[in-house]
Amino acid sequence: GYESEDQVLGLICHETMCPAEADHCPILELGQRLDRSERVLVTRDGREVPILKSAIPLTLGEEKVLLEAFIDITEHKQAQQEIERLARALEAAHDAIAITDVAGLVLFVNPAFEQLTGYSLKEIRGQSMRILRSGLRSDESYAEMWQTALAGRVWQGEVVYQRADSTFYDAQL
Repeated sequence: GYESEDQVLGLICHETMCPAEADHCPILELGQRLDRSERVLVTRDGREVPILKSAIPLTLGEEKVLLEAFIDITEHKQAQQEIERLARALEAAHDAIAITDVAGLVLFVNPAFEQLTGYSLKEIRGQSMRILRSGLRSDESYAEMWQTALAGRVWQGEVVYQRADSTFYDAQL
């Protein structure tokens, strides 16, 4: 929020823009060579901005200085919050949800999936979804389901799958 170099020169960064550090400057106190940390920068108008701060002490001639760089990570933080919100929704969903890669290997399952199938995420992660096949459908029908999904379309129908304990269950997809 500063409009010119003149408005910033002479300010003590950790007192002016990083008030949470007003009582100390960790990099100088600890004698570190490099500090990379997330901080909250306070703009000239009082807005708080999450930043990634890099700082390194340097000697320029006879003078010791601290070179600091700030990267605004507001968008990164917002995306991280959205991911956390989506993760909580997946965890809380009553429907069984599995996320696979394009080869059909399991990346994630929610608690409802674990309860329905008897497979924990730890057990099934990295396994093929074929582990659920009951043998009551043809290989061609499974291939059709998979090709539909890979094409970005929704396959709808009823399937009989097999749980970890070898019992069967009906699934509406």
